Amino acid sequence: MDSKNIIIIGLILVALPGWLAWWRSSKANVALTLPAVSSDLMPALQNRASTARADFTREAVSEEDLLKLAWAATGKNRDGNSGYTVPLAMGSDPYVDVYLYDQNGIRRYDYDNNGFVDVSSTDARADIMMMSEIADIPQMMVFVINPDKLPGGNPDTTYGYVAVGAMTQNVYLLAEQLGVQRRYIASIKADGIKTSAGLADNQIPVAAVILARGETKLTTTRMTPPAAPPAGELPPMPPEQK
Repeated sequence: MDSKNIIIIGLILVALPGWLAWWRSSKANVALTLPAVSSDLMPALQNRASTARADFTREAVSEEDLLKLAWAATGKNRDGNSGYTVPLAMGSDPYVDVYLYDQNGIRRYDYDNNGFVDVSSTDARADIMMMSEIADIPQMMVFVINPDKLPGGNPDTTYGYVAVGAMTQNVYLLAEQLGVQRRYIASIKADGIKTSAGLADNQIPVAAVILARGETKLTTTRMTPPAAPPAGELPPMPPEQK
């Protein structure tokens, strides 16, 4: 190999790392449009509660707030190819799909584009709830584990159940800030969800959060949040933990 070719190859090797870094950044840096919400979390935690079934207003939640709630459940919150509002095993993409049921049909949340994708135009709310008295709640957010999306082909669906817990808690906290009634429902008809949403046999409907516009009335007295210790001091610990 002559000296000219050696110099060319050397220049390519020197430039390659920089080019790869630029290519990766061009793929990763996608501008995000995040929902505008209040950042004051303490009142939301203080008022976190389930709305009594009898208190639901039957007033629909706005499309804007529905999208905010879906984003809170499993939306992207960082530029790049990963980074979501809930912790996910091994830094993977979401493996729990969020379906929205209302009188206009069924939609699935698309976390890549922060929007809803139409699934069906059939109102299937009555087909997915075991309790008939809540079958007319305006909107129902259903959480479905998709084992095919689990990281590394891991068959352990425990990851999915843990994620559903985090996702529904996020929905609760943001719903409080938005003035949205909410209630976690475990008594769902899995077969009805699979049929209406066209799910695969291995997908697992876990739970739903029913939603309506309105205030959640608390039947017990709100506790005052604990005061933060002075700067530089640790909160007191029980004697056995000192």
